[in-house]
Amino acid sequence: MTSSFKKKSSKGIGSYPRGTTPSLRNGQLITSTGVPAIDSLIGLNSVKAVCILATALTNKLHGEGVMVKRCGGLPIGTTLVVEEDISSSYTNALVKYFLAEGAVCNHALCLASSSNQPESMLEGLPDIDDSSSFINTVDEPGLDKKHNMNIAWRYQNLPTVQSSTVTSGLGHSFDLGKVMPKNLISPLETYFFKNNLIASEQNKLDHNLNWNTINPVYSSLLCYISRIISEHGFNKTNSDQLNHDQKVLRICVSGLASPLWGCDGRVVLHDNPEIYDQSLLKFLIALKALLRDSYAVCMLTIPVSVFEDVAYLRRVEKISDTMIGLESYADSDKEINPLFRNYHGSFHIRKLPRISTLVSHIPDTSCLGFKLKRKKFAIEKMFLPPDLSETVSRAQEDAAQKTKLSACHNVGHHKSMDF
Repeated sequence: MTSSFKKKSSKGIGSYPRGTTPSLRNGQLITSTGVPAIDSLIGLNSVKAVCILATALTNKLHGEGVMVKRCGGLPIGTTLVVEEDISSSYTNALVKYFLAEGAVCNHALCLASSSNQPESMLEGLPDIDDSSSFINTVDEPGLDKKHNMNIAWRYQNLPTVQSSTVTSGLGHSFDLGKVMPKNLISPLETYFFKNNLIASEQNKLDHNLNWNTINPVYSSLLCYISRIISEHGFNKTNSDQLNHDQKVLRICVSGLASPLWGCDGRVVLHDNPEIYDQSLLKFLIALKALLRDSYAVCMLTIPVSVFEDVAYLRRVEKISDTMIGLESYADSDKEINPLFRNYHGSFHIRKLPRISTLVSHIPDTSCLGFKLKRKKFAIEKMFLPPDLSETVSRAQEDAAQKTKLSACHNVGHHKSMDF
């Protein structure tokens, strides 16, 4: 009697595009932004319930806990909007990380800038640091019993967040002090959108759609991206089966909605404050619909300092899939404030992706600060540093001494005390 059982071959298992991995949270294909700290904040690659179950089973079988490693990433087919800082220096660093990650993973790059030379965005990309790959690790309560805190017993049940250098299969660690060699960038599949392409792309627009209500630069950029996705194999409908040879398109649009893109800070039409320019919002909606059916991710940087109406930015937040903001302390009062001396700026989470799930990932805290170091873009929880000055301690002792003296003085004058 012959059995119909056949051993399942390992061929095809884990065959995903390079630089991507499926998320265990929702099954969505994700890729790294180039900054592992941001990947961890955008979404965890491991479900907390699974981590707790694995920890319980490990403690039961072996009698000791393990460290739970978590990593996340940017979902394929989504947009990431970054609110630029005042000088755009830290935002440019994020763009460099994003493009460097695509170069290491052999992703196709589509660059669009307000300047006539988007090729300059590829200059000075940081080289990969082979010695380590940075990733955030989180210790669940009670996992590591060998290193219990001896300060106070109530602190032992609190989770400790630390940054360690462990190997990660998704993101990479880059060294800003090293420049990526040109022989790694030249073979890449690159596309550049320049202002001189606006007229040619306008002739290829679908005239059945009402493109008159959109800025010509935005409509031309949409047509350019759509043509790249459909003609160069980044469309999901044209791919029969997902394999390792499938490439991912990384789109980076720098300085969107700036005056160089044909927009002004008032975002109004015909100098009428009651009529808002909807070009940016329509562009983001069309871009989201275009990316949903493609193996592409898009990072857009917006200079928020040019906008007069904050409510307009909240509309952009509603439309975008993921939105973060960088607030630099340079040339501000916080730069000389001792409470913020350990950080270069504040990291704001405006919106987290909610793809193929009802509830998005909720971070532990929203009070975050960032520091740009040579080998990493660190994001940490902001806390008040301890005040160890002698002046404050002596003042507190003097106040306490005065309180004791006044209490003794009152007791001596009043023989009966009311409680």
